[in-house]
Amino acid sequence: MTSAIQTLRNAAIAITACICGAAIVSTTVQADAQDYASFTLSPGFQPARAVGSGVSGGSRTVVCDTRSTGGSSTPEMFVDLENSPDHILTVSQPFSYLRASVEAEGDVTLLITGPDGTYCSDDVNGVLPEISGSWMAGTYYIWVGDFDSAAGSNYRYQLLFSED
Repeated sequence: MTSAIQTLRNAAIAITACICGAAIVSTTVQADAQDYASFTLSPGFQPARAVGSGVSGGSRTVVCDTRSTGGSSTPEMFVDLENSPDHILTVSQPFSYLRASVEAEGDVTLLITGPDGTYCSDDVNGVLPEISGSWMAGTYYIWVGDFDSAAGSNYRYQLLFSED
């Protein structure tokens, strides 16, 4: 009887190890079909918030000064610059004020290149980035990065545009 109990115990331990291992392996974040939307916005757009989504990070490191957008450092962030941007924003008429912010479960970054330069943000709202102010008409290329892509950790995010 003792041998049967020991066999069952060993089987239970092996099954538990397999389940835990499968849970760890399945934590890779996958992009959804509706991710990486493009936007065309002008002042007074409706609904009052435009929302896009995706998965942060990439394989390339970028060093970006965040002091001009409310941050306090020059971090290295991982983005996917060798491929197309995560989102493209077309501003058809200038905004006196527009906010681009990101919500995510982890520490993400925001990099925007537009007609008036390149801006990046990190840790404006806790560990979340935001870029706000006046935006001239034109096309803006947007990447959402993170600090952990090299380790295989990426985060699902929502990119939000609002006039408040």
